[in-house]
Amino acid sequence: MVFSQCFTFHPVGQGLFYSGVLKLNLRSSQSHKFHMVFDCGSINNSFATKEVEAFRKAELFDKNYIDLLIISHFDMDHCSHVKDLVKGKKIRRLVLPFMGYAERLVLSLRIVEESIQPLPAELIGFILDPISSLGDSLDGDSIVYLIESGSNYPDGDFPNDDKNPELPIDNLDGTVSFGMNDKEQEDYQDDGSFGSSWNSIVKIFKVSDRIPGIASYSSYDLMDFIFYKKKLTDDDKAFYDKVLELFSSDYSSIEGIIEAVVNIGNAGLVKKLFRDAADSLGIKKSKVDNLNFSSLCMLHRNLKTLDSLLEHYDSSPFRFNHDSYLTSLVRVKNDSAWRTYRLGYYFRTHFWVQGLNYDKSFFPNTLLTSDTFILSGVDLAAFLNRYRFFLPQVSLAQIPHHGSRHSVSSDFFSAVSQASPEVVFFCNHSFRSSEHPSKDVIGIINGLDDACYFSITEFTGLKSEIKSYY
Repeated sequence: MVFSQCFTFHPVGQGLFYSGVLKLNLRSSQSHKFHMVFDCGSINNSFATKEVEAFRKAELFDKNYIDLLIISHFDMDHCSHVKDLVKGKKIRRLVLPFMGYAERLVLSLRIVEESIQPLPAELIGFILDPISSLGDSLDGDSIVYLIESGSNYPDGDFPNDDKNPELPIDNLDGTVSFGMNDKEQEDYQDDGSFGSSWNSIVKIFKVSDRIPGIASYSSYDLMDFIFYKKKLTDDDKAFYDKVLELFSSDYSSIEGIIEAVVNIGNAGLVKKLFRDAADSLGIKKSKVDNLNFSSLCMLHRNLKTLDSLLEHYDSSPFRFNHDSYLTSLVRVKNDSAWRTYRLGYYFRTHFWVQGLNYDKSFFPNTLLTSDTFILSGVDLAAFLNRYRFFLPQVSLAQIPHHGSRHSVSSDFFSAVSQASPEVVFFCNHSFRSSEHPSKDVIGIINGLDDACYFSITEFTGLKSEIKSYY
């Protein structure tokens, strides 16, 4: 039996395209693959297009669906190539942050405000009405999970890795599948706040971020996905609702609003709209200027129940071999091929099946922070409260918001590196950017003991792999 995982940070510059492939080759010669993608976008169209085409050709050429697609938020550099990724494919499980329509309207207007060129209606339509925009890739076998901010683990409520959550039995065909606890999810009925005309056969659930997602094979849980979404403040919600009221009073349909957003064509008009909304509420515009509250964070990690699966298919007393390593992916300019260089992180171990060692070094447990805003003490405390039990298991940790000094403080790096010594921090940014990552942020990392830093740009990617075999 061979069990392998490969997670890739594709070299797309400022943005994020992260893919994962889980493979099971059982003793019966059966082969099972599970494909997941977290975000798919970049401000550099050509590099992102090459990476998406290469992934589709290498991994999806013989498969008509993607098992799991997670979109952390709706900034262009994180979702611009999603439709290219899923073209002609179905999405079995789609995970989105729950954002009310007013929130997404403000986000689309902010993108117009900051863009130096006209934006296509398709992109604005995707932000304002994502489920309908992906309608061709959703069918009766699809499930959409809308993740909302919920209560964090209370003190003393430790996660139990040995207890399988009750999941819908949707993997009786022997494939690896993703699900969330059906007793904790809520059927979501469209009230106009998240879209316009959904495909009625698609199942849509609203789920608290304290409920993990599970990738399982038969009755065995292989991985879990721990989400975190920052809570929306009262001022934020009031501001977004006021912008919606002021902007959309003249439009009776989402199509009319999309057209109006695309054609607004003047950043000054957007700035005035935001200022009028803030002034009418008596709040400072700067207090509601950051839209990164919407970003989903996610930690994926392998579960201890994995040893039960391995033992089930080969209970012999022979040693179980395990290789785990990081590979740097370096692209030569104007070349679509990668030249790979092995980093100094290579792990090889032999241990008995009955006593598997789940040290973090052996598994690519990765914390993805996307563009979340965790600069203030309150925001950092909420983030750490969600992940405090899991940080010792983290091998790779993403620096929030492309290394912006306005989004993360030294306390974040200290907390993660103290909980998980020798953690590898990485940052997604453009090779040509003078702002991301901030020199202050790099200086903080350089001052840490044992921590390692890696840049993911248009020319450098990162691959973490695990291969376990008898």
